[in-house]
Amino acid sequence: MTATKRFGSRQVEAWIDGATIRTNEGGHGTTVGFAWNLYDQVFEVFTVLVPLVSKGRSSAQSTKHEKSLKDSLGKLFLWGDGFRDGGLENTLETSDDLKETVLETLVAMGKTLIFCKL
Repeated sequence: MTATKRFGSRQVEAWIDGATIRTNEGGHGTTVGFAWNLYDQVFEVFTVLVPLVSKGRSSAQSTKHEKSLKDSLGKLFLWGDGFRDGGLENTLETSDDLKETVLETLVAMGKTLIFCKL
């Protein structure tokens, strides 16, 4: 099931635009592990950051940055949508190298988002 079928295209657009914050929709009996929680936190920070970039700025450069952030946020959402309900943890358990790479990337993204200067 795609993101737009599960949540509706307007809700997905609202998340990408930063108009709403996505909450963890963990299913009944679903195990949500460290990697998914890390992904979820990075996604939430990213979602909050997008509207802050454009707030009070009207330059072409700000518009370019906002578009880039929205594009990246959309890609992150689509990547994570395939790993809901314990899927990320299950996939990462198949390979230590993959697990290390994904976790390092999520940590680096989180650090970048938290320490960025607006």
